[in-house]
Amino acid sequence: MNLTEYKRYLKIFSFLTSEALKLSNNLLSTVSKRSQDISNENYVFLSIYSKIVLHANSILSILPKDEPGQLVGSDNFKLLDFSSVASLTRDIIDADNTLFYLFTEKVDDSEREFRLLLFGLHGYMREKEFISLVGGLGHEKIIAHISTQINIFLEKLERNSFFINLKVEIEQGTQRGKRAKEVFKRKDGRIENVKDALFLTRKEIIKIRGMDLPFFDAMYLFLSSHVHSYLMGTSLVGSSINFDEKSLAFLLKTIINAAFYLCLAMIDTTILFPETEEKLNSESRRILQSIIRGESFIL
Repeated sequence: MNLTEYKRYLKIFSFLTSEALKLSNNLLSTVSKRSQDISNENYVFLSIYSKIVLHANSILSILPKDEPGQLVGSDNFKLLDFSSVASLTRDIIDADNTLFYLFTEKVDDSEREFRLLLFGLHGYMREKEFISLVGGLGHEKIIAHISTQINIFLEKLERNSFFINLKVEIEQGTQRGKRAKEVFKRKDGRIENVKDALFLTRKEIIKIRGMDLPFFDAMYLFLSSHVHSYLMGTSLVGSSINFDEKSLAFLLKTIINAAFYLCLAMIDTTILFPETEEKLNSESRRILQSIIRGESFIL
C-alpha cells in the first residue's frame, strides 16, 4: 500500500466520522425534544452510539496525517499508536454489535424486553460491585439506590415471558437453556449475579448479521491481540514508530473495519430515528444505502 492510497482512506474515514458526529448531534436533539415520549432504552441507544462516534474521532486524531518519516532525526518521526487504533476499532465493533442485538435485530417484544433487562441488570450489578470495592463518601446511599434498581429489574425479568420460557428450557437441558444457566447465577432460587450483558455470543450475533465469520474471527483476534502486550500485540510497535510500509498495510485493514462498523451504527440510527437522516451529506447516504443493499464495502 502506498502513501497515496493511505491518504485517500484517511480522507474518507474523516468524512464518515464527521457525518457520524452530525448524526449524533441530530440524535441528541431528537431525544431531547421528545424527552417526555422517549423511553429509557432510547437513551441507552444514544449512549452506545455516542461511544462509537467518540472512538472513531479518537482514531482519527491518532492517525498520522503526513508522509512516513525517515530514521534521520526525531523531527522526521511520524508516530502511530497502532495498539490504541486497534483497541478503539475493536470497541467500535463490539458497540455496534450491541446496538444491533438490543435494537435493530427483528425479535418479538418479549425477547426485546428480556435483552434490555439483562443488559441493564448486568450494568447495575457491575456498578454495585465496583462501588462496594472502592467505597468513598456516601457510597452506602449509592449502593442502596442501585440495589433498588436491581430489584426492579429482577421483578420485571421474572414476569417476562421469554425469560419464563428460558427457565423451562433450563430444566429441559436445551442449548439455549444451558446458555441461560451459564448467564444467570442463582442462589437459593434467586438470581444473585449475571455473567454477561448480552445473551447471544459475539459469534452468534455475527452469524445473524450474515457476515463472514472466519474473516471476523481473524480480524477480531488481530485487533484483540493489540489490546494486550503479547508478541502479536507488540510486533508492530517498531514499524509504527517510523510509520513504515508494514504499519501502513495493517493500518489500512483496521481503518476499513472501523469505517464499516461506523457506517453500520449510522444505519442503525437512521432506522430507529428516521428524522436524523435529513441533514446527512448525499455521499454518506449513498455509502449507507450501498451497505443496506448488501454491496461490497469499498471506500
